[in-house]
Parts: sequence; C-alpha cells; structure tokens
Amino acid sequence: MARILFLMTGADRWTLNDGTTHPTGYWAEEAVVPYEAFTAAGHQVVVATPGGVVPPVDEGSLAPPRPAARRPRPTCARPSPPRQRCRHR
Repeated sequence: MARILFLMTGADRWTLNDGTTHPTGYWAEEAVVPYEAFTAAGHQVVVATPGGVVPPVDEGSLAPPRPAARRPRPTCARPSPPRQRCRHR
C-alpha cells in the first residue's frame, strides 16, 4: 500500500487585473476519479492544501453534463470510387 499526497488548491476565487473576482476551485472529476482509483487499489490518499483549508470545489464541475451538440455529418463533394471511403466518415 502506498501513501499518495493530493496537493489541492485552497483558493476559492481569483482576482483579475481589473479588480473583479472570479470563483474557482478544484474540478471535481479531476480529484474524484483518481482518488477512487487509488483507494480501490488499496492505497491511502492524503489531501493537503496551502494553509490547511478545506479545498473548495469549482461549482461548475458539479453541474450536470450538457448534451453534445448534434452536427450534421460532412459529405463528400463528389462520389468516392468503389472501396474508397470519404475521409470525413
């Protein structure tokens, strides 16, 4: 069993050049997927942050996934010879 250190952000916002703030944090999937894989393999995961604060999650990473946009498939401008496929397929 290995001990694995996850060093995560402690920042919950950025301050932009114009002085406005932008919420931030860690992306949930980027932490959860490896954490689950490591713990399932029997490793111990230790989470640390600067200052020992609770790592803030980026709220955008908790939103349900948006459905992929449907795009029409490209078609060939001219018919392909037999046994040769259009390179867009």
